[in-house]
Amino acid sequence: MASDRAQFPDADAAIQYAKSSLSNAVSPWLLIFDNLDDPYVFKDVKSYVPNVLANGSILYISRHSDTTRLGTPFPVEGMTEDEAVQLLLHRSQAETADENVAHAKGIAAELGFFPLAMDQAASYIHSHRLPLAKFLTYYSKRKAEILRHTPQLWEYKKGPLNQNSIAINAFTTWSYLWLYCSTRLRATTSNAC
Repeated sequence: MASDRAQFPDADAAIQYAKSSLSNAVSPWLLIFDNLDDPYVFKDVKSYVPNVLANGSILYISRHSDTTRLGTPFPVEGMTEDEAVQLLLHRSQAETADENVAHAKGIAAELGFFPLAMDQAASYIHSHRLPLAKFLTYYSKRKAEILRHTPQLWEYKKGPLNQNSIAINAFTTWSYLWLYCSTRLRATTSNAC
């Protein structure tokens, strides 16, 4: 059975194919470099960028200040530390003891003070009866599992709010974006061939 997936001899060939496909794309496209917090991991991140950007855009998501040189920065602010700590303590139903507040501050800083991440962490902490003091250790070992965790009663939904709506968490948010972009890319390259 023949696969409709392209086969490449190495990573460089796959990168060149992607760059060429995007450069020649007629439909709009978006290339995302997510979590580019250590831009020096790539020898040259620009070497991954298509030569022609007429129909495309590139989004660099990073906390590293040097990435502002790659384009126009658009800062996204999270909550304040106090707001993040309040949300985490309230939603996890943890006591507001000084020790918990200190651990909540560490969790908030690790998660970037972003509301969805804070709420999701609180849900995970509550449903697993996990002490706040242990969360960061669990998070470092089980990041993917925690980011996929969605409580049964969850406010963040895709589609109409009924039994068929899909719960959204930090992982599915990025998965939907990836699926959309890859579907658009496949449609563009199919039409170009």
